[in-house]
Amino acid sequence: MHNHNRSITIVAQQLPLCLPLPHVNGPVEFTAHCALLNRIDSLLQAGLENDFVLLCLQHKQRRRPMKITEQENYQQVSRQALHCNIFRHLFQESYRVFSCHLAESMILQHFCRIGDFEEATIPGRSQLQRYEHWLPEAQLRGLISSLILLAQAEDAPQKLGLQKPIDMNTA
Repeated sequence: MHNHNRSITIVAQQLPLCLPLPHVNGPVEFTAHCALLNRIDSLLQAGLENDFVLLCLQHKQRRRPMKITEQENYQQVSRQALHCNIFRHLFQESYRVFSCHLAESMILQHFCRIGDFEEATIPGRSQLQRYEHWLPEAQLRGLISSLILLAQAEDAPQKLGLQKPIDMNTA
């Protein structure tokens, strides 16, 4: 029996297991690029990713209730949407260019939560466009404000591995 009145919560799930990323000895720019991705991931893991997924679930459940298995899939796709949108906007790539970049980069696939031991299904241009509107803009703005506040917080260096809090006036 499906209970349509249950409160909306994130269903605990095991994220896909992925192959470990190879250690790449590359130029300092590549090392900085990877460090940036790790910092963004740390910010998201501090709670913002779960906040995003919860907002997505609430938005989706308003239209129609989901079964648990549907919700688990939707949670995973919502995480991918968040990570893909962040990277695509950060590096100002078009949908087509980003889709190709994502297909060729294991590091980017790892950051975007795509793939597992056997296979990586890369979102195409159309799916990336749908990701762009995964959550209404007003709700997304609130999350972005939270992200900025988290980066500015006194304990940001410890949580995020920064030398000091981010000065948003400088940024």
